[in-house]
Amino acid sequence: MGCGMKPEVMLDESAQDPMRPVMPETVANIVSSAAAHGDGSIHEAFTWLRAHHPLSIAETRDFYPFWVVTRYASLRTFAMHPELFLSGASSITLLEREGHQLMREMLDGRPQPMRVIIQMDPPDHRLYRAVVADKFIPREIGKLAETIRPIAREFVERMAATGGECDFADTVSYVYPLRVIMHLLGVPASEESKLLRLSKALQGTHNPDESRAGTAHTGKAAAEAQISIVKEIFAYFAELNADRLKDPREDIATLLSQAQIDGKPMPTLELLSYYLVLATAGHDTTSAASGGGMIELARNPAEFAKVKANPALVETFVEEAVRWVSPAKMTMREAAQDVEICGRRIKKGDHVGMAWASGSRDEEVFDDPFTFKADRRPNRLMGFGFGPHICVGQHLARLEMRLLFEELFARLEWVELSGPTKSIASFQVSGPKSIPMRFKMN
Repeated sequence: MGCGMKPEVMLDESAQDPMRPVMPETVANIVSSAAAHGDGSIHEAFTWLRAHHPLSIAETRDFYPFWVVTRYASLRTFAMHPELFLSGASSITLLEREGHQLMREMLDGRPQPMRVIIQMDPPDHRLYRAVVADKFIPREIGKLAETIRPIAREFVERMAATGGECDFADTVSYVYPLRVIMHLLGVPASEESKLLRLSKALQGTHNPDESRAGTAHTGKAAAEAQISIVKEIFAYFAELNADRLKDPREDIATLLSQAQIDGKPMPTLELLSYYLVLATAGHDTTSAASGGGMIELARNPAEFAKVKANPALVETFVEEAVRWVSPAKMTMREAAQDVEICGRRIKKGDHVGMAWASGSRDEEVFDDPFTFKADRRPNRLMGFGFGPHICVGQHLARLEMRLLFEELFARLEWVELSGPTKSIASFQVSGPKSIPMRFKMN
């Protein structure tokens, strides 16, 4: 392996508890690097782990010890037991030890400043997910094609207007999904720049370009920055919610403003968190997969030509882009009790990292997993997670991407990168944030 990992000299197996193995420190440091998750170098560590320690503990100086689940089959097993591996007991994203402690101190014991459905456990998860679930089933999402296609066409025209060279992330992939979710929420297009700024700021903890201070935050600064931006997002959507209570419309904001849980209005924290997750997580996964897919088209002219010659392959291309980027990199859970699972003994309170990005490159499931294949079939990707917590907006994301690339392939004659790409550094959701490229459109 290129990172210099030599299994035969890195581990003293005789000193390991076979039921609670600890991965080598060099691997643990990569797994706990936000930059590695963002730029894709994490896959080298995941590949080694799948082969040698597929379910083991990462111990580093800055983080609490945490298990890393890397194989597809094990991820499925863990995901189907939300009662054993809790999402709400701790942070769903990997935080430094100091950040964990400070967050609870600043929030009166809560692990996060928001409470979104991915952070909920049974029975709350089912109750809150049901609020919008019917709006995001395939049948309902399919009805949105006529509404979303003009938005996709607008952004293709925006790209064409650059004259043959642009940053695809800034021009299309980051903004287009945001515009779609804004339309569904009922937020006017004139608010695009404001919501884009808020979304980027929320991602800015590990990304100097997006953080308010212009530096990557750690520890106390990271906790304070996250709490601050969440408060600003909450204030924005509190105004929108108040407006919809006075003036109901046919949009998701109205649905949320009138939502009830067990016959009572949704509590304020959960209500504003719902707005937040729809407006931010509702677009960043689509943005990441769209941008990553475009990068591979630019790098692989043969794959571009394959889809260009057969537009029916857009759907399989979209699936492959989601697998390849696997926007949901890793989410954290906490063991509710002592349990033996997948040949390991996990103790109550242990942190568990669900490495979805690793599952989407598992050699036991995917043929030639490190090759981008626009026509890959079958494609049992894990880019949206798995089990009860699978992304509620996955069908919307697929539709958005399909419509965008249908419009793009109808116009694009060729595309190539014109400079180095840059990625968002994040343990949870990440993808390209800069995609400089040259192209020709008809």
